[in-house]
Amino acid sequence: MPAGDPHPSGVSQISGYGFSSPHHVFSWKNNLILTDIGNSRLLRWYYKNSLSSSSEALSAVGQNSFSAGLPNQGDSVLGAHHLNNPRSSFVNDNYLFIVDSGNDRVVIMPNPWSQ
Repeated sequence: MPAGDPHPSGVSQISGYGFSSPHHVFSWKNNLILTDIGNSRLLRWYYKNSLSSSSEALSAVGQNSFSAGLPNQGDSVLGAHHLNNPRSSFVNDNYLFIVDSGNDRVVIMPNPWSQ
């Protein structure tokens, strides 16, 4: 997977295709979850049959969009779903656990991907 999207101006832009400083990755029920420290988010890809470097992530936790990457979504007040340098994560059928090292906490939230 690429480290960032190429942009016509030559400047890397944040998107669902790339990441910055990946730290932790694991799989859960045909999903690949990546902790993207540099963009303060978790990314999820679905890989039932295959996954390639051109696969866009399906969702992001910690940011409001794929093009955002500021710690705590750029807010000065810490919110429940804000992340700042997430280092590790784990998910089960009910909950998502995130080690949010920049905010000195562990975030526990309902699993956003359970169905």
